[in-house]
Amino acid sequence: MFKPFTVLFSLLVLSLTAQADFNVQLDTNYHEIEQRYQRDADSKTETYDVQGTYYFSPVIITQSPIREAAFLSQHSNISLQYIDVEQDKPTVVEHDRKDFVAGADIRIAESAFRLGGFIGSVDETFTTYDYSAITLGATFGWHIRNNSLLAFKIHTENGDTDKPLGKFDYTKNMFNVDYKHLLSLRDSSLSFGGGLGFAHVREDLELDDDYTSNELFFNAFVTWYVTPKFGFGGELTGDAIYSYTYNHNTESGRIHDSEVSATAAFTASYDMNEYIGFNAALGWGDGLRKKNSQRHDRSYDIHILTAGIQARF
Repeated sequence: MFKPFTVLFSLLVLSLTAQADFNVQLDTNYHEIEQRYQRDADSKTETYDVQGTYYFSPVIITQSPIREAAFLSQHSNISLQYIDVEQDKPTVVEHDRKDFVAGADIRIAESAFRLGGFIGSVDETFTTYDYSAITLGATFGWHIRNNSLLAFKIHTENGDTDKPLGKFDYTKNMFNVDYKHLLSLRDSSLSFGGGLGFAHVREDLELDDDYTSNELFFNAFVTWYVTPKFGFGGELTGDAIYSYTYNHNTESGRIHDSEVSATAAFTASYDMNEYIGFNAALGWGDGLRKKNSQRHDRSYDIHILTAGIQARF
């Protein structure tokens, strides 16, 4: 759980000698999801996420929430991100995925618009096969007001799986729209927003068959910054997945799997000073998964734990 935080221990010492303004921000998060089934083996997914962002102009920290300084600055930036996802489901499958992503988010002159993009690589290992892919994406943002952002993202992932039967092409196309607003109150601030997304997956299983999956997901959040250093709030997330196989010869499909889930989490963050801060989340939820080959539905409970560190220097 603590392996991504070892780097930040030394950064904490370095950040204490930095100036109040900063050009570099480093976010490290550990995210754990447990799915506890009533009839099947439990599943546990751990995600280690490290992202470094460089802002072309110094981000000035004022009396506004320290954690929101980068969002309010609207400065152009570039970033590097590493994501490691480890899933363990006893007697069924073990799965490890690693993502490397390089991105840029550029504000167009002094306008209210921004453009960006990213490129990355994926290496994924399952119990019986491997998967590798290239990811590409484009983003468009609009600062409707100085303290708000409406963002659109188009993302595609193309790769191949090395399964026992041979290599099969895999394509995943995604679209997201997100909104965030920071509202200044009398002696505090309120951050709120959310997003909606859609993903379409297609994988060639056999000569005449395709595996197709459609996913719809959403999230909504609110954070009340009681002081510039401390904030707490909540987040709602949910998704629905519909998967099936399609035969080109018969032009017919067969439902393979469908799943819905929803979670609610309590979130909190505390910035000790302008250089270092911490965040955490604790959540619960429910899910329901139905397979066409089984007579019963598989319901499960969801438990979420998140812990993170943010360094600025």
